[in-house]
Amino acid sequence: MFSIRRKEGNKMSITTKKIVIGCVVLFALGFMLQSPYAAIDPNTIVGVWTFEEGQGEELKDISGNGNDGMFLGNPKWVDGKFGTALNFKSLGDVVHIPEFGLVAPKKEATITFWTKLEDTMDCDILSFDPLDGANRITIHFPWGNGVVWQHGTDQHFAGGGMPADTLDNWEFWAFIGSTRGNYLRILRNMEQFDLREDTATAKPAFVESPQTWSIGGRQGSSYTGIIDEVGVFEAALSDEDLTEIMENGLEVTAFAVHPAEKMTTTWGKIKEKH
Repeated sequence: MFSIRRKEGNKMSITTKKIVIGCVVLFALGFMLQSPYAAIDPNTIVGVWTFEEGQGEELKDISGNGNDGMFLGNPKWVDGKFGTALNFKSLGDVVHIPEFGLVAPKKEATITFWTKLEDTMDCDILSFDPLDGANRITIHFPWGNGVVWQHGTDQHFAGGGMPADTLDNWEFWAFIGSTRGNYLRILRNMEQFDLREDTATAKPAFVESPQTWSIGGRQGSSYTGIIDEVGVFEAALSDEDLTEIMENGLEVTAFAVHPAEKMTTTWGKIKEKH
């Protein structure tokens, strides 16, 4: 059996050596490890719906903000881009998030979703309707064979018409707006679909007020197609953030644990043991 001999004058114990070695290893890993996911501030997450229930008539908001949705009509669970999704077929098929449950983005906003459009009829895919009607945020997709992003009384018609290959194909869409940067930006599969740079008096308004929120259209304006992975953020997410959401899904990207946090946890466990 091997034994560790300590030279005279060496006061370092075996336990201390282990701690020092562990510290050195973690320090080295800090340089080598890079987070596989974006650094999304959890305080900017308004709602995240991953559609992973696969059954029942409720859509869970996994952000912890309690913005769970209830089925109106009869949307159907189907295979999605990540796991399961919902297919909206008929007028009145809507997921409704109750009033007062959602804090609307104000200064900046990003809305992301995956969709497989099945019909080019005019419809809403997402709708945020405050009770006063003055600060509406609605994505009409499609509308007049185009995309319309409505902020309050301002309607922005984007992109010059729906791409011909949108129908029946899974696509990732991101809508980013900023009152700080004075722009509205729309991405399709991470390629720029439209950019509108506003004047100082025409900034998009994201105003908090009593509201309802609907996914899959709204009553009287249904959506025809499959929807998966809806995220709403009170921030203008970067292209890096959005690419990771598109490639890896909302859950693992929006709620990623960063290497620094992992190292802190691991180091804490080492100290607990010794």
